[in-house]
Amino acid sequence: MIASSWDYLIVSASNEIQARSYEHKLALRQELGLLPYVREVIVVPDPGGRRIGSGGSTIYCLLEVLNRELQQGSGNKGTEACQSILDKLRILIVHAGGDSRRLPVYSPCGKIFFPVPGESDCCLPLTLFDRQLPTYSKLPAPEAGAGQVVITSGDVLLRFEPEQVRFAKEGLTGLGCYAFTEQGKNHGVFCRGEGDQVRLFLQKPSPAEQQESGAINPYGQVILDIGVMNFAADTAAKLLKIFGMQRNSEGRLELAGKMSEA
Repeated sequence: MIASSWDYLIVSASNEIQARSYEHKLALRQELGLLPYVREVIVVPDPGGRRIGSGGSTIYCLLEVLNRELQQGSGNKGTEACQSILDKLRILIVHAGGDSRRLPVYSPCGKIFFPVPGESDCCLPLTLFDRQLPTYSKLPAPEAGAGQVVITSGDVLLRFEPEQVRFAKEGLTGLGCYAFTEQGKNHGVFCRGEGDQVRLFLQKPSPAEQQESGAINPYGQVILDIGVMNFAADTAAKLLKIFGMQRNSEGRLELAGKMSEA
């Protein structure tokens, strides 16, 4: 199956130094034609070198895209134009701003670019990023005229069939897999409601908390959050509004207040 194209591939970084390293590695892959289904590749570091978490980083990644699009476009450049911009874009955000504390030898390059086993006919060593991207590239695109923001984690190699994924047309869709309670206590857990709806989300719940919340199915399994989320364009726009997006004196979009570590 041919991968659908992405307007933006964004890799987040924890600081400017890490960002420069990422930019170099991504530029090499662009020159070698290894990112054929991506229009623009950018790296977005946490502002001021202060860790803001994946939630905060997602906001800054979206602001970066909107500011670029507003600068390149014409006509209405107010915050009300953001919805129409996001309606036209497919954005893939790979969060990779970790410190690699468990693998300090790879701290300079980040966990996302550490070498992994596998066959490759490329002159570059195969990395976790290179193993991840083919799966993410094949995730389903929205209907024509509808935008999409997909958020993933850059420090884990997920193995699933992207063609079988079904994202909801509206709102937020999170991907999960079945796991046992011992795994659930170290990760996020979805509590299933009617159909495929999520009625409650638990963060690193103990087995007792999983039981009390009704997260465990008759087979002793829970639904583990695997770190892939899909935002419809209107949901992404609402998220920016909630965090107080506004225009500064220079005409760029920014947040009204400072964002602390998430």
